[in-house]
Amino acid sequence: MEKGVAALWSFPFCVLEVMDFLDKTVDFLESLASFDVDRAWIEAVDTEVQDLIIHLITKKQLGNDGEGIDGDGFDLGEYTAFTVAVRSELGLQTDHVSFEQTGQYLESVGVVITTNGWEILKDEDRFQELTAELGFSDQHMKLTKEHEKIVFELIRKNHEEYVNRTL
Repeated sequence: MEKGVAALWSFPFCVLEVMDFLDKTVDFLESLASFDVDRAWIEAVDTEVQDLIIHLITKKQLGNDGEGIDGDGFDLGEYTAFTVAVRSELGLQTDHVSFEQTGQYLESVGVVITTNGWEILKDEDRFQELTAELGFSDQHMKLTKEHEKIVFELIRKNHEEYVNRTL
């Protein structure tokens, strides 16, 4: 008989636990229903991510200390003897083509976030000059696949943190 009494005694606590679980489930489902996917993206691609994108393009790919590659990973080529002489006089590197002489063009690069990605902003007038003079293209102003992986890993981490905070 004692077992039956103990079972009856624990029954109300079991119901309370189930009810608590159901309440938490309803709360979670309500927060899930109101989850703003666009807001999650904006939060995930924060200023740290935007700064990283700019750094990777302007410093790691196109800058004086960069790799001298475009967004497809192709080498930007070599300077002519004349350009090497001019850049040497200015104290600039000459071992690979970069787009950093005064730094003004690369400093104009920015990122604007859209609901399904980002857009690289740049000085359009100078971009057109570089296109006409050097065959510059949009390929120069995008991330390499390797750099995309770095950026997407940070976005994934930020997104996960946002989801954990809001759900």
